[in-house]
Amino acid sequence: MTRKLYFIIVVLCINFGSCDYYRVVTVEFINHSSLPVELSYSKLKMIDHDSLLYDTVYHELAVGTSLKKDFFVWWGGKRTLCKEISFFEFETPEKSVRFEGPDGVVKVFSKRARTKHEYDFVITDSLLNCKK
Repeated sequence: MTRKLYFIIVVLCINFGSCDYYRVVTVEFINHSSLPVELSYSKLKMIDHDSLLYDTVYHELAVGTSLKKDFFVWWGGKRTLCKEISFFEFETPEKSVRFEGPDGVVKVFSKRARTKHEYDFVITDSLLNCKK
């Protein structure tokens, strides 16, 4: 009986050890527009009773620069991340564009880069001039 129990414990440890409980999703924001862009996005901070509390993070991207951000996600990849981030906003002194909700946020993760969990998002003047 103890050998069976020991065998079951070893098999469970091996199975759980090979699972990915968390993942790092990397997005590189590349500014190809003619103006500096302020990037802001929300990040789920905590769940308090029936409320979701978010933090807003701001970054400045100069013309011709890029910013690589790593997002830590439990149990999944970009689908889980799209539920944890409520918006991405790209703003210049003159115009702005906002991707909101899971359907909008998934557009930021649409162009796969080098690996399965690395994405590129190119910011151009045409992106900032588009009307929703």
